[in-house]
Amino acid sequence: MKSSFRFAPLVLLLVSVCSPSFAAPPAALQHLRGTVTAPPIPTTNGDQTFTISLSTGVVKVIVPAKVGVAELIPISKSTIKPGSFLGIASEPDSSGRQVAREVVVFPAAARGTGEGSYPWDLPSKSGGHSRMTNGTVTSSSAGAGHSKMTNGTVSASSVTGVTLTYHAASGSGTQSIVLPDTIPYVTFLPGSLKDLIVGAHVFVIGIKNSTNFNAVRVLVGKNGLVPPM
Repeated sequence: MKSSFRFAPLVLLLVSVCSPSFAAPPAALQHLRGTVTAPPIPTTNGDQTFTISLSTGVVKVIVPAKVGVAELIPISKSTIKPGSFLGIASEPDSSGRQVAREVVVFPAAARGTGEGSYPWDLPSKSGGHSRMTNGTVTSSSAGAGHSKMTNGTVSASSVTGVTLTYHAASGSGTQSIVLPDTIPYVTFLPGSLKDLIVGAHVFVIGIKNSTNFNAVRVLVGKNGLVPPM
């Protein structure tokens, strides 16, 4: 996996993951994608630390007591129905259509968080054009554009794709995305530091200083799943 929460109620966890800090992170926030090499251990000030292996080496991650962990588990594409709230990371194909690289199906309680469209940092084959877009699906057509992460509510879907509409302070818009059957479809579950076992794959949002990485949110794949976002 390339480099680039103590549990609160699930709704609060997902809102905090999907909106401001996750969906549209300030420039100071960074993402780490890696594999746990040492499980969390407590520090003298009540934080926890664990280490992850990246393509560039091993990084020590500090997890403050207020930061929680969420698990990611596989989910069937067939669960996507009108009214579903989704997060989709996509990239353009050779014809310019947006093609999903992964889909996150959010619980209904997280509907509407983090709407908008902004650059993302997927390990990319499209020249670094990946984006995250949070929005509401309003049709089953699949369209074109640069890569995006799209979170929204499904109003119609098909085996070929969905169209998400988003409303944000920065503006409103739509994005149509092809949904391949072969990509990961995942959802969130409550997690804990105990899930950060050696070999687990993680996606960590945080702030890097000269020696450590201070986590703001931690997502961990269950049973070997690699967080696809």
